[in-house]
Amino acid sequence: MEPDEYAFQFQWDLAAFDLLSERSRYGDEGGIGASNFGCREEMRRILTRSERTDSPSKWAAIVGSYVDQGAKAARKGANPNLIIDVKLPVTLYPVVAGRDGYKFFVSPDEIDPDEPSCTDLKTKDGLAAIRRALSDEQYRFQRHIQYLAAWQNGLVPEQGIVRNVFVDRSGKDDRPHVEQEPFSLQVIEEVTEWLNDVLYAVKHNEEAMKDKPRVFCKDYCAFYTACRGPEIETEKITDPQLAEMVDTAGEADLAMKANKQLKDELFGMGLKGLTGETSRFRITSTWVNAGKQTPHWRTELEALPTTEVASDSAA
Repeated sequence: MEPDEYAFQFQWDLAAFDLLSERSRYGDEGGIGASNFGCREEMRRILTRSERTDSPSKWAAIVGSYVDQGAKAARKGANPNLIIDVKLPVTLYPVVAGRDGYKFFVSPDEIDPDEPSCTDLKTKDGLAAIRRALSDEQYRFQRHIQYLAAWQNGLVPEQGIVRNVFVDRSGKDDRPHVEQEPFSLQVIEEVTEWLNDVLYAVKHNEEAMKDKPRVFCKDYCAFYTACRGPEIETEKITDPQLAEMVDTAGEADLAMKANKQLKDELFGMGLKGLTGETSRFRITSTWVNAGKQTPHWRTELEALPTTEVASDSAA
C-alpha cells in the first residue's frame, strides 16, 4: 500500500468508527446531549431532524475523542474510585415541556463521588485563549448539566465541584488548564430557559436564536448552508479583470495559510530556540521572560542578501 493510500485508509477507519458510534447515531436520530447547548437554532434543527446540508471536518473532534479515552484510562488507573464512561439520564423542567420535564442523556468524562465533582475533558489546538478565560459558555453549561445528571442519579450530593480540564492536543503546551466552580442551580435555571426557547421554536415551527457568529457556523455546523446561507446576498462577478483579482487574492490567501501552517510545524520540530544561518537565511532566537507573558522563544527569520557572481568569460 502506498503512503497516500495508507493515510487515506487510516483517516477513513477512524472517521467510520466515529460515524458508527452511539454518540453520532444518537444525534442523527434527533437526540441531544450536554455538548449541544451552544446554539439554539442548531439544537432545534437536530430535534426536528432537519437535513444536514454541510459536512464540516470532524477530524479534530475525532482525534480529541481518542485523547479522551487514553486520558480517562490513565485517570481511572490512578484513581480507582472514579466513575468514567457512564451514560446518565438527566431531566430539565422548561415550561414548554410541562410538569414531566424534558429528559435526555449525557456522558460525563469523570465523576468523583469522593470529592465530589464532575469533570469534562476538552482538547484544544493551543490554550492561549482559554487561559485568558475566553472559553465558551457552552462548556460552562455542559459541566453543570453533567453534574445535575450525576446528582439526579444518586452518584454525588447536591453540593460539589464542576470542572473542565483543557489539554493542548498539539503537545506544545504541556500544562493543562482547569476551570472549575461550585455546582449551581442558578446555572441550571439558565440552561432550562435556554432549552425552553428551543422547544418553543420547535412547537411553533419557527427558527430559534442563532447564538454563534456566521464565520463559526461555516466551519463547524452541518446546517450552515440552510441556516445561514440565505443571510448572505451575493451576485456573480462578471467583469473578467475583477474576477481574476478576486481569484488571485483568494489563491494568495490560501497559500499564506498553508505557508503559516508549514512554518509553525517546522518551528515546533526544533527551530524555536535556534540561532544561526544558512546560505540563504538567518534565524535568530531570543528568550522572552518579562512582565506577565508566559516565557517563550521569539524566533525570527530574515533573508540574507544575495551575491551575484561575476562571469570570468571573455567578452
